[in-house]
Amino acid sequence: EDGIRDLVRSRGLGDVYKRQIGEDRWMVNQWLRQGKKLAWVEDARVEWRLQPTFGASLRQHFRYMRGDGQARMRTKTNLMRILFYLGLALLATAAYRYPQAAWTALALWLAYLGATLATRFPSATRSRSLGFRLRAFLSVPPALLGMDLAKIAGYLVGTVERLQRKRYTSPI
Repeated sequence: EDGIRDLVRSRGLGDVYKRQIGEDRWMVNQWLRQGKKLAWVEDARVEWRLQPTFGASLRQHFRYMRGDGQARMRTKTNLMRILFYLGLALLATAAYRYPQAAWTALALWLAYLGATLATRFPSATRSRSLGFRLRAFLSVPPALLGMDLAKIAGYLVGTVERLQRKRYTSPI
């Protein structure tokens, strides 16, 4: 890592490197290891256009978490998400034998959903019609489930890819 830091400084990008966090720093490290040249462009214009579809959103979440898995980032957060859904799946399968397990799984999911809605829903639906808020409220559970499963899949794929590489070094 010191070698990368020195390489960045020698190219006049020391301040940029200090400001970077997460996947940006990891990406810079990968480019520098490959011998690519980097330059700071003060008035560069970058456009980022996501397709406004649910499928595109799922693919983007998968790619983000795949990068996290490759870079060994946000391990605790992703592990908590994986364990939460694994626990729900185990409770759901136990419900065949123990019906109360289904209620426990449902209560946990609703608590998770409630916490998510409490933090994100009010600002996203402020000054909208009641019909819009109702449709948004009904669409959140399947959307959240889909995005979380895409994140889990992406993180697991990225982690496997990282473990398969023989010359991996920690990005930070």
